[in-house]
Amino acid sequence: MRFTPARVAIFAATLAAVPALGDDLVIPPNAPTTAGSGGYSTLLNSQPRSYQLVIGESLLASVPIGARFTSITWRRPTWQSFPAWPGIGFTCAFANYDIYLGTAALPPGQMSTTATQNFGPDNTLVRSGPIVMQGEFFPGGSLSPSVNAFGTPLQFTTPFTYAGGDLLLTVRHDGNNCGGSGSLDTVGNPNTQAKGVSSYTQNNDWYNQGLITCLLTFDMPSGCAPDLTAGAVPGQPGYGVPNGFLNNDDFFYYLAQFAAGNVAVADLTTGAVPGAPGYGVPNGIISNDDFFYYLTIFSAGC
Repeated sequence: MRFTPARVAIFAATLAAVPALGDDLVIPPNAPTTAGSGGYSTLLNSQPRSYQLVIGESLLASVPIGARFTSITWRRPTWQSFPAWPGIGFTCAFANYDIYLGTAALPPGQMSTTATQNFGPDNTLVRSGPIVMQGEFFPGGSLSPSVNAFGTPLQFTTPFTYAGGDLLLTVRHDGNNCGGSGSLDTVGNPNTQAKGVSSYTQNNDWYNQGLITCLLTFDMPSGCAPDLTAGAVPGQPGYGVPNGFLNNDDFFYYLAQFAAGNVAVADLTTGAVPGAPGYGVPNGIISNDDFFYYLTIFSAGC
C-alpha cells in the first residue's frame, strides 16, 4: 500500500502508542552477526562505477511510513583480514559521488538492465558532488566469523521520505584520485537484487552484482498530524514533505490539494463530528467534512 504525507498525518497520532523504533536499518537484517564470504570494490573503485540495489519491502518493516532516510554507510569484508580503508595516513577523494534513493519501479528478481527503468517516480538525489575519505573511514582488521564496524556515514543533503514499498538505492561515482580500490562486505539476501556497470553515466547493459551490506539511518516521522509540507511552492524541494513545523504553508498546501480533488491527500475523515464513528477515518470521498476536520487539527496546533 502507498501512503502520502497526509496519510502519515492520520496515523501519526497512533505512533505514541507504538514502542520506539531504532533509527538504524542494516541490510540484510542478519548482517550484524553474519560475516560475508566475499566483497565488491564497486563503491570504492579507482575507476568510474555505478551500482543499484533493490531492497524488498519485507526488509523495511522497521521503517515507518513518513520516516526520512538521512545517511548510508557500508563495511569492510572479513573473509580475510582487510585493513582500514583508505588507511592511516592516506586520503582518497572522489570528485563526484552521487547517491539516489526512491521507490523501486521493479521488485527484487525483476530488475531491468537499464538503470532508468528501475527508477520510481520519486527517485531523489540525496547527495552529490565531491567526498573525501581519510584514514579509518572504513574500519578494518576483523576476520570471519567476526565483522568489521560500519564506516563513517555519508550524510544526505536531501533526506528521502519513505512512502512504503520496495526501496531503490543508486550510487554513481567517477573514480577516486588515490589509485587504489577498496572492497566492501557482501551478505546475500533473497529479498534484494543488485546490478552495476563500469561507468559513471551509462544507463544500459548493467550486469548482476551482489548485495553490498549497508547501514541506513532514518528519522522518525513527524508526530504533528497537520504538518504536511515544508513549503507551499509546487515543485520546490520539500513540497508535500512534513518537516516537523506547523505554519501557514501547511494550511495552503492542504487547501490546494482539497481544491484539486486529490483524494490521496485531502480525504481525511468520514464525518466532522468528533467522537462519532468514522471521525478521522478516510472514506475515499472528499467533502466539506474533510476541510473542517483539517481546520480543526490545524487550529489545535502541535
